[in-house]
Amino acid sequence: MDKKFYNKVIKLIPSNTLKEFLKASKFKFKEKDLLVIINDYSRNYDEKIALLQDAANCIEDKDVGFHAKKLIELHTRYYDDFMRPSDDCVFEVNIITDDGFPEERLFITKTFEDALTLIKFYNKQYSDGYVCNSKAGTLIDGKFVYYKIFKATAIAPQKPSDIHEKVGHLGECLLGKKLEIIDVNKYNYGVRDLYKCKNKDCDDCKNKCISIHHIKFPAFLSQYQLVAFKHYKINYGVMCYEMQDGDNDSYIIDLDDNDFIVNREKLKGPNDYGIRDAHWHPSYCEIYALKREDVPDYIYENYLYAVKILKELGFDGETYWCFDD
Repeated sequence: MDKKFYNKVIKLIPSNTLKEFLKASKFKFKEKDLLVIINDYSRNYDEKIALLQDAANCIEDKDVGFHAKKLIELHTRYYDDFMRPSDDCVFEVNIITDDGFPEERLFITKTFEDALTLIKFYNKQYSDGYVCNSKAGTLIDGKFVYYKIFKATAIAPQKPSDIHEKVGHLGECLLGKKLEIIDVNKYNYGVRDLYKCKNKDCDDCKNKCISIHHIKFPAFLSQYQLVAFKHYKINYGVMCYEMQDGDNDSYIIDLDDNDFIVNREKLKGPNDYGIRDAHWHPSYCEIYALKREDVPDYIYENYLYAVKILKELGFDGETYWCFDD
């Protein structure tokens, strides 16, 4: 495997805890794992396409190279279909602000280029520093997004089923602070369409596309560890279990979940609804370990409560699979 390419992909991983572990160990991700990391964690669209092209060129496994080319085809189609103007479509511009006046941040344009022009003029109009119009952006999948543009139909449905199939939002484009394209997605086309899948069950599929590939992670986190990850905000949690075979199936108790914390005396066992309802399954690529000084006092208090409860209820590696969600 090309070492320079490998290290370039590893840098995309959000979790500093995982990256530090990788530096100190001999563990190496498989080539197909790298495609998942590129697909999920590239910082913008151009970087994603460039890295997938690098993968197609330098990865020795022909099967993995085939999947890299398929991903390039998928994202290129998303981009081309989204950007293409149409007489029956418009572009809905959503400028993400903290001003509390959504009627001032939603606009409609006929083309994507017009949408970019509108954003530029909007920024010039409010460049004098009005607090009520300052853009804050928001975390979406761990990336700061300042503008979201939807491609939407501007036609009436011809029959009831058109509501779900032919009208409304057709896709979205996420933009960063400098109007760089972070990601593009079309809702009516996906990986299964790209491979022309005929199998109803992915387990029977010979292609084994990227959508059903699960990364095997090293055990870089431990049971009851205080952790966090970023989505729309920083989410604090506690690891319920030891990492089992490094499989990408995390189980993190939400330390901001009031039902779990307030009703802790009512919890009877690992299958209790209160526990089942207060957790996340983020990828291990996103989870990082925290120290006491990294969290607010109330989070640390909830963490101590949560660990006490989990130990009392007998959480261990064997009980993990009793959860059926």
